[in-house]
Amino acid sequence: MESPPSLETVHQALQALYNNPDVVGKERASVWLGELQRSVHAWQIADQLLTSHQSLESCYFAAQTMRTKIQYAFHELPTNVHESLRDSLLEHAGKVTADTAHVIVTQLSLALADLALQMPVWKNSVQDLVQRFGSNPSQLSFLLEVLIVLPEEISSRSLRLGANRRHEVIEELKAASQVVLELLNGCMENMSDDTQIKTKVLKLTKSVRVDYMRQLQTVFAAPSTVWRSLNYCRIFTELAESFLEVITTTPNKGLGDFRVLELLLMCVGHHQYEIAEVTFNYWYKLSEDLYQKNTPELNEEGTLDTSDDFFDFRMRVSELIKDVIFIVGSSTCFTHMFQNLKNQTSETTWDVSEASLFIMQAVAKNILPEESEVVPLVVQAVMSIPATAHIAVRYTTLQLLGELCEWIESHPSVIDPVLQYLMAGLQEPRLASVAATALQSISTMCKSHMKSHCEGLIQIVQAVDTFNISNDAATGLLKGVATILATLPHDKCTEGMRQLCSFQTVGLNKFLTEGCEAPKQGAADDPTVLLDRLAAVFRYTTPMVENGSVHPCLPVIQEVWPVLAQACNKYQADVRIVERCCRCIRFAIRCLGKSSSPLLQPLVPQMVSLYQVHSHSCFLYLGSILVDEYGSDKDCTQGLLDMYQHFCPPTFKLLEEQNGLRNHPDTVDDLFRLSLRFIQRAPLALLQSVAAKPVLMCAIAACSLDHKDANASVMKFITEFVKAATHKDEKEDFEARSGLVKGLLVEHGQALVHSLIHSIVFCLPTYMCAEISEVIYEIMQVDRATFCVWLEHVLKALPNEGTPGAIKVTHKQLTDFHKAITIAEKVLNQNFVKRLSLKLNS
Repeated sequence: MESPPSLETVHQALQALYNNPDVVGKERASVWLGELQRSVHAWQIADQLLTSHQSLESCYFAAQTMRTKIQYAFHELPTNVHESLRDSLLEHAGKVTADTAHVIVTQLSLALADLALQMPVWKNSVQDLVQRFGSNPSQLSFLLEVLIVLPEEISSRSLRLGANRRHEVIEELKAASQVVLELLNGCMENMSDDTQIKTKVLKLTKSVRVDYMRQLQTVFAAPSTVWRSLNYCRIFTELAESFLEVITTTPNKGLGDFRVLELLLMCVGHHQYEIAEVTFNYWYKLSEDLYQKNTPELNEEGTLDTSDDFFDFRMRVSELIKDVIFIVGSSTCFTHMFQNLKNQTSETTWDVSEASLFIMQAVAKNILPEESEVVPLVVQAVMSIPATAHIAVRYTTLQLLGELCEWIESHPSVIDPVLQYLMAGLQEPRLASVAATALQSISTMCKSHMKSHCEGLIQIVQAVDTFNISNDAATGLLKGVATILATLPHDKCTEGMRQLCSFQTVGLNKFLTEGCEAPKQGAADDPTVLLDRLAAVFRYTTPMVENGSVHPCLPVIQEVWPVLAQACNKYQADVRIVERCCRCIRFAIRCLGKSSSPLLQPLVPQMVSLYQVHSHSCFLYLGSILVDEYGSDKDCTQGLLDMYQHFCPPTFKLLEEQNGLRNHPDTVDDLFRLSLRFIQRAPLALLQSVAAKPVLMCAIAACSLDHKDANASVMKFITEFVKAATHKDEKEDFEARSGLVKGLLVEHGQALVHSLIHSIVFCLPTYMCAEISEVIYEIMQVDRATFCVWLEHVLKALPNEGTPGAIKVTHKQLTDFHKAITIAEKVLNQNFVKRLSLKLNS
């Protein structure tokens, strides 16, 4: 965008985006406004839109634009306009009232906070804000919002704040704490019924660590509506998280006052399960802290109890029990719950019984398999529960049996009656899914004892769609049966697998001949369910095969292959279905191992052909599976290299688009998984190919991609690529490999080091820096002296203390960083790299 557009044009685009029913028009407006936000003209336009204040949409767009520009593009502005930007923002903020839309308040608050953090010449920013807005009741909410986000934004990786500037800001905030406390005290003393102000005051106390607990019960009366209860619960939970450390180190003393826990327990006891759920993460953190300290006097007695049967809520409660059960011990809890069941009378309601069973199933997997006193009685009692019992009780008993699968594996005498009980559950529509899941767990764990039941289980699986079973449960049941098949003699394994697959391929063939090419997800002709089931069969049928023997699964997979190949062709434009096809083929190859060679000739050409038309990254991933299995086989190397070189041009074209790396992280991930497998299995073939140089250049460009999985794959590839020059092995081609790698590093090493350091300093969160340290170490193993020179050039180019404007890295910090890196005799640990990157981050 070469010149700034008129405000009228911008308003027209906003009108089209928010109010035009034409989808195409909306899309065009969105793209154009996105380009405007990325341009340098966005500063002026946003300021003018806020001044004109024509509509809610224009004000929101302007506030959001101002925030994102300050957050990501503050470097576009010369330092001599920083003060005028601040004055303009303060003027806009001065127009905020209690009626201003919350989304606009949030964006302006973030904009002002980020500006204060990146503007060192603005001294005493907190005091200025309090003085300007603190005396105006209508602007108090906005002021509190700014003060809440200001300390939160200090740790933002989007802001170019170095360690020096961060330290300076923290000291400024400490100096301003008394001013903030006085403001909060004033709010508390003069507090009306404004719930919004109350909430923000308590959020802010988390930052300044003020002990307001004694005032909580008097300030907040009992809530009259559920939404208020939910908000209060969030406040109490944040308060408890703030005092977690002191609660566990100085329990019930000072800031460790247990009344905070009483507030949370009050929330847990609320009749609305969503409110109790808010506190769960805190209990997990508390249990982790207690576990790490392992101080007996701090451990709480008792167990978590509930009588609520909402599924999602119960799942979370179950996970929470598993996290904290170590406090009292699984066996103790299990026995105690069983005693509860035995002590119940005819007057006991079903929900009390179910609650004990629910807690028992949550801890059942922790029970030792050799336990012989309580569990046998529990299993007998469970299977004696009549069919007339409440459905929720029967549901939980099925869960309990599934969770006891490890114990059942050590007590095979109970398998037959347990299976009969589960089969009865399959006949009840409301219990079918949970019964199938329990059956899967027992089949998988007890596979060596289930051989005699395999034929019956196969019949059940073939009739699975006649039961009221979820797709996940049905697939899980297939997993269990496939696991048992793997233990059978080869001829029975082959026949059993054929029966499991045939039912799926019959349905797939029907979809291929009668269904449309782009079925909607969940439609009657959607093939993904059947593909997932086939994948489960291939994945878990893993028989032991001696060298030279015919793999028992090969005949079946060869029979299924034409159906999978046809599915890839028919649905080639639908990435969702193609990914399922590739996943299915992947597990088929993993199942067969080297025995899958008959599939290579039809599979590889089809993959290459489809990828030229539809660059679905799942084909790259499938290619990496093939290279992993066959890359070391010299007879297959050239064919796989041809596949790789055909994949590269469309992949590079996709990634070289504007924001291509960021828009296609899956492609980056899968490309470098494939490249990694090649450098591990056939390094010389890859290094001698025409693809070696462009794939290294692509890796250098992708170093800064802040997508965790994709970046990890890039770093692993570069690490193995560099290792090829220094790590000798039994292969005879080491000298050739080493020479090729060193030659590429001579040409691209400086760019690689620049990209690595730039990524550490400006682009990546600190937890992603550990992989970079390994790459740097391996480069030093090739030529430490040359690396020192490369690193020096990169560091000298960083903004330093001689650069005007914000606080930058000092010469001493640069020198220390250079020395710490270059003298390292082992891979730098993650914490060390974090500290170095924070010092350099400007």
